[in-house]
Amino acid sequence: MTLHSAFRFGINHEPDQIPSIPVQSFFGRRIIESKLVIIDEITMLEKTVLENVDKLCRILVPQNKHLPFAGKVVVISGDWKQSLPVVKNSPSPEAQVAVCLQSSNLYPMFVKTRLTQNMRLQPSEIQFKEWLYKLGTDTSGDKIAIPKSMIVESREELIEFVFDKGFDIPSSDMLKRLMLAPLNRSVDLNNSIVLSSFDTASIDYYSVDRCTNENPLSPYVADSDVSALNKLTPSGLPAHHIHLKVGSIIVLLRNLNTSKALCNGTRLIVKELQMNLILAETISGCSNGMTIGISRVCNSYVDERPDGVSFERFQFPVREAFAMTITKAQGQTCERLGIDLSDEPFAHGQLYTALSRATNSKFIRVYAPNKPKDEDSNVLINNVVARGLTFD
Repeated sequence: MTLHSAFRFGINHEPDQIPSIPVQSFFGRRIIESKLVIIDEITMLEKTVLENVDKLCRILVPQNKHLPFAGKVVVISGDWKQSLPVVKNSPSPEAQVAVCLQSSNLYPMFVKTRLTQNMRLQPSEIQFKEWLYKLGTDTSGDKIAIPKSMIVESREELIEFVFDKGFDIPSSDMLKRLMLAPLNRSVDLNNSIVLSSFDTASIDYYSVDRCTNENPLSPYVADSDVSALNKLTPSGLPAHHIHLKVGSIIVLLRNLNTSKALCNGTRLIVKELQMNLILAETISGCSNGMTIGISRVCNSYVDERPDGVSFERFQFPVREAFAMTITKAQGQTCERLGIDLSDEPFAHGQLYTALSRATNSKFIRVYAPNKPKDEDSNVLINNVVARGLTFD
């Protein structure tokens, strides 16, 4: 299950907000009786969340409040070369470092153990592994040369490489193929192109949107009009209009059933489309081969700016996922990978995260139009690596 679910952090968790969990509740007893806590993908977690986990454990187990995490064994794992926490209104790598766990007083308390064998890359990929490590730790700000053997010259060529011409791919292999891009605009374009190639039944789903902080006297009242809300798609929310076909790959945008690994970020294949229900199949994990029904849910968005618009969207918590943003794909593994760098990487670890999703460098292709090249025709790409991190 997710950390936020286990420790009852809300969706819009405030840095100074410690969850209130009764000692005799199910969640309280589970935390109290737990001896071991394992947290993966720690690099994307803001330090205040783990600090509040520490405080909560001390509150629930007062006899051990003098010990970090009330004496519980806490194992964290992650790769600091990958993405860091997203900082609203401050995309600089320095701001990301300031809020990540390495900037917390808790971090020096952990004993570091380094894994030595890359389980994603095949053993023959030693040279590629070394190149990835250099790429992920290079804070010089220099551009990185992407080998010309990885480069394709058109978006169509990239799509054909990933999904094969004609899309004659078994369902079990579809989720092993993935396209990535830094920004949603490229992701949406690629998803639209791929979906248009499917000649299967389709349905258009439209959301019902409602403003939750409307002020009739505000000069920005027009922003809360339903037609204006329909045009908004904040991060983490489904779109107002979702166009799906049978055979589509979709990704969950929220946790549905953590015990069955149906979590935010899980990719599924659409098997049947009904007006008020999407039937989709899991292809991996402990629920492999299970068909689940997905219904519309209320998705809330809170804009904390003084003139911001907060609203609720009643919609299926999914989006197309033939292509995904690099940040959303952290933790994914695929056998065929296409990276669309029409927009260059702009945040720490994006290029490293994208290139390290595949099991073999031979099955990676990069589309990077209008980018400079070196004397060997390798394409030069921005590589953002934050200063102030340790990678050991």
